[in-house]
Amino acid sequence: MPPQRYWEVIGQIVEEIESDQLDVYDCFDMNGEAYLTPLVREAINIRGKCFTEKDEDNFRAVVATSGVYGRHGLSDDERMALLLVGVDVKHQVEPQRCQRVCEPYRKDSPVFRNAPALWSLVREDLILVDSGEVSPSGQLLRFPSFLCRLHGHTLQHYALYENLYNTIAGNKLFLRIDQFDASQSDLIYVCEEAIRPIDPNFLKKMEIYKGEKKWGYYEVLPPEKVTDRQFLDYSRGFGRLEVVFKRNGNDLSCMIEELPSKVDGRVLTGLCLHATSKCPVGVSWNEAVADHIDGAINYYFDERALERFDSDISVTGCAASCRTHLFRIEETPLANMLPIAKLFFEAQSLQQDWINDQFRFIKVTDFKSSIS
Repeated sequence: MPPQRYWEVIGQIVEEIESDQLDVYDCFDMNGEAYLTPLVREAINIRGKCFTEKDEDNFRAVVATSGVYGRHGLSDDERMALLLVGVDVKHQVEPQRCQRVCEPYRKDSPVFRNAPALWSLVREDLILVDSGEVSPSGQLLRFPSFLCRLHGHTLQHYALYENLYNTIAGNKLFLRIDQFDASQSDLIYVCEEAIRPIDPNFLKKMEIYKGEKKWGYYEVLPPEKVTDRQFLDYSRGFGRLEVVFKRNGNDLSCMIEELPSKVDGRVLTGLCLHATSKCPVGVSWNEAVADHIDGAINYYFDERALERFDSDISVTGCAASCRTHLFRIEETPLANMLPIAKLFFEAQSLQQDWINDQFRFIKVTDFKSSIS
């Protein structure tokens, strides 16, 4: 464990970078030049004396098999220490970076300064833009000749956006763009167990009554062998999928959140799909209409990250430290939630077990596989 002085130096490095108006991720880019100020060299000296077994497992092979930071006369231990310093500095600034992602739109941000007419498409919540007059293309959005980046947590989100744009008629789709990046460039970017299976019967006729709640919880556990179908989800760090349906007054609400298997540094990141519908009890799943379906990214920091990680969606009172919507569709079939979920969430084995539990009433031949 590094001594207290090390963390003091890490904090000073962050202040140094910010005062010079540099980007932390550029300064500690493994493919770039080494950022070697006196403070960074002091951090390297301290960090190089306290490698852990985990550090060796995660970084020794990288140093031995690559030329990372190899042009600066550093020893292998110093190069490894510099990699670890970069990780620790990034963890320090990650909450601020997440908050920046979630900030409401401002007219004076770079994108809206460069394309003022785009502001007329901003939704009243200042979070999304109307896609009726813009066209998503891969990881970019075109208006009409100006390009700006879309927000997506995973590469498959961009495929989801194009799919939604091509199938949702009228001005009923809203997307999230990066208001700070006007560069007009492309983005660079197990065994699981149903801890609590969700009730498979109520959705067939929306039989959930006022004040009632139905929920399920699916978790990835270490697979016994690499051939297990959940191995990929486990190796990529996915943890669990939580699902809750409830009726608030007369309105049906559904929330699904996918969480990783651990808190990453100071941040826990959740992908959240949410839908509401005014459909009464007795309406079939395939006939129900959602008032809206939206996808969001939730960031939980520090103590709140640990609190959320130790709770579940059915009882949690833990709000995200910050969050932003990535897309929103209005007045669409509720059944669209399934094909959207398949493109929005990443843990395929968890999704499949949830779907197998909750949608047994749907014949395989009738299963909705595309957005309509």
